[in-house]
Amino acid sequence: MLPLKSMRGRLRLKRMVSAHIRKKRGLEAWWLGRRWPRAQGWRSHGTRALIPSWPRGGLARFVGMLGLVCWAFAFASSAVRAQSEPAAGQPRKAPAETTPETQVLKAGLVGPKESPWWQVFSALDRTLRHQSKGEVALEPSALGLEVNEANLVAEAKFDILALTSTGACALDNQLCPRPGVKSAAKVLASPELAQRLAKQGWMLMGGGVAGSVHLFSTEAARAEKPATQASAWVMRGEEPLYLPFFKKRGASVVVAPLAEAPVLFKKRSPLIFASTPLAVVYFQWHPALKGYSDAPIGDFLAVTVLRQAAWTSLSAEGQTSLKEGFAKAHRILLNMLRKKSTESLNVLSSLGLEPGSL
Repeated sequence: MLPLKSMRGRLRLKRMVSAHIRKKRGLEAWWLGRRWPRAQGWRSHGTRALIPSWPRGGLARFVGMLGLVCWAFAFASSAVRAQSEPAAGQPRKAPAETTPETQVLKAGLVGPKESPWWQVFSALDRTLRHQSKGEVALEPSALGLEVNEANLVAEAKFDILALTSTGACALDNQLCPRPGVKSAAKVLASPELAQRLAKQGWMLMGGGVAGSVHLFSTEAARAEKPATQASAWVMRGEEPLYLPFFKKRGASVVVAPLAEAPVLFKKRSPLIFASTPLAVVYFQWHPALKGYSDAPIGDFLAVTVLRQAAWTSLSAEGQTSLKEGFAKAHRILLNMLRKKSTESLNVLSSLGLEPGSL
């Protein structure tokens, strides 16, 4: 015990209390306060004059608090995602235009990707998904121009077939656009055709003339008919179309597959064959050719059919969407094909092929 009654004791106690108060106030200032450096001007201190000088340990506490805030934010975000996303094992919701009940119709298309068939049917798929509210969709497959269309008709691989004249012949004999006889357009509009196709399990979704067929030759065409008869090439699968036509002209006919065309161009000369300008440009046959018939010998068809089983499985609204969609798509397709056929003929003329009589 300090002798408080003595002057020395009271003075000593007063000093101890004052020291304790100063120490306590210093701790509080160290904990709560921040000491700012004295700015003597921008030139002397620059940006450092504007940055607080944290006391020892203050930066660590600030980083710790910042980490705690980040963790709390991440936890809240994960909780929101967990409420919005489906639980594990549950399927996600499909878009409005595609539902688990969507009937996907497989479509076999003549021609490669980026061909008129592919462009039109890809756009038709998006239209059908929207207009039918997800009931009907298309799954187009580009089969190329080398495909055997007769086999496509006989097989049951596709719900929809987009065919050329060759496939139209395989569907119905009266649909064959025989050279010199322009009757295919009338046959397409006849109710008898619909009845005949129905017996085979098909229904017509659209069709029409998509271009013209010309004769092409490895010899230059002339103004008058040639004195000597050339050999004629008929592609395998197109015998119903062109075999009677060339035999009637007295030509010696060679039936060969598409892959043998370049060999025939070199071995047999003169050689003539029937084709569309679009096919000649696509297969790059023009270097071996010299002429083509100025007048077309027949029509080139584009026909699309649908299996009746797929049609009857749709609702009335789905059938309406499908029918309206195909009607519009076929008008666009025929216009594109006719335009490309004319452009291809102009390209062949610019490359040196001469029009004339073959």
